Amino acid sequence: ETALSNQKYGFISGALKETYTAAKNLRNSLGDKIDAIVTHRVWGYPIFFAIMWLMFYSTFELGSYPQGWIEMGVEWLYNAVRGVMEAGALRDMLTDGVISGVGSVLVFLPNIMILYLFISFLEDSGYLARAAFIMDKVMHRMGVHGKSFIPMVMGFGCNVPAVMACRTIECRTSRLITIMVVPFMSCSARLPIYMMIVGTFFPQYAGTTLFLLYVLGMLLAVVSARLMR
Repeated sequence: ETALSNQKYGFISGALKETYTAAKNLRNSLGDKIDAIVTHRVWGYPIFFAIMWLMFYSTFELGSYPQGWIEMGVEWLYNAVRGVMEAGALRDMLTDGVISGVGSVLVFLPNIMILYLFISFLEDSGYLARAAFIMDKVMHRMGVHGKSFIPMVMGFGCNVPAVMACRTIECRTSRLITIMVVPFMSCSARLPIYMMIVGTFFPQYAGTTLFLLYVLGMLLAVVSARLMR
């Protein structure tokens, strides 16, 4: 066996000498310099949060304009159908059921499209993998993947696109756990309800109570992720 192994490795060594040409190992290329900055133990986090802020701002602020156009279009179609058709069960089904129901879903379409555009850009540029590398240690303590951080933070804006953003998580278990815990993140739609509850029952400590509601949601997400893992 030793003689056969030596013969095989001798043949491989001879073939490599005749055919293999060592390439120059390009150190300190542009990609290496960018990696050194975006994955830096100090500067990596501010860059990451700045990019996340830009993504959230674009998703919900820029998306508000087409959202308004869709709401106006749905309202116009609603009034047009009600004006043409006679009162009855069929008109109510079309206007209050089909048009209002589909319209309430279409409102999220601009947010989802802008969000997917940003996620696709971050994914194709390679930054999403580097962001997951930065947050991987923290997320693994929760029992999920590093990529789970982006949908969870996105849940503070809206849980619907946040759940859909979980498609970037390759691990099926981590993806399902992230989908399950994202609703614990208090989205902007819950803020009016929180304000009503806090203003009614805790008027003297409204700010502190509102902050604690958000913190409670995050703690429940952490505990639930650990339990499900």
